[in-house]
Amino acid sequence: MGRVTQLAILATLASLPLDAQRIEITPTIGMYAPLAEQLYMWRPVASSTGYFVDSLHAKVEPAVSMGIKVAARIGQFGLETSAITAAGKLRTARSSGVEQLDARTSMAAARVVFHMRFSSTVEGAFAVGPTFVWLAGQAYEHSGPSDRSVLGLTAAARAAILLSQRLHLEIGLADYVYQLDFGDPGPPPDILRSRLQHDLVTTLGVTIPLRP
Repeated sequence: MGRVTQLAILATLASLPLDAQRIEITPTIGMYAPLAEQLYMWRPVASSTGYFVDSLHAKVEPAVSMGIKVAARIGQFGLETSAITAAGKLRTARSSGVEQLDARTSMAAARVVFHMRFSSTVEGAFAVGPTFVWLAGQAYEHSGPSDRSVLGLTAAARAAILLSQRLHLEIGLADYVYQLDFGDPGPPPDILRSRLQHDLVTTLGVTIPLRP
């Protein structure tokens, strides 16, 4: 995740307002859980006993995620950039059997944030913005979407417990929405579908204010 993380931090620092009331950094660990199949395909195949359907379903399995967030805040509003990566498995199930290949998903996001204060020790936040998604790994070396880096949208909700002025515990949930293009499925009657991707990421992080 080194390159993604460095780009996320540099992009945020370059865009931070000079009069920001607070600048903070949050390393995170969490769970990456895609909701939709990346690919669904089926075709009728002739056999000695008639026709049967040869199908393929490809979906990334849940995996542990690692990430970092850099944010600037002015009052109730703020800007943030985050980077998250998850190294998991792409599970491909077809009529002939099941195969699992290494698949890494990395996502960088820039969001506008609205902060809410619930009490003297509990805060909440809601953030929206664009995201950039990279796909890598053995699963995509010889086949996969025509473009392994795509733009999408992301929304996140978080809650933070203020343990002290210098230390906050943060939990969050983010949805990354994007579309993959797997190109031409082949001659009819082949049917290929790439569903709209909804990748959920739950995070647990420790926020360290750089400028309280």
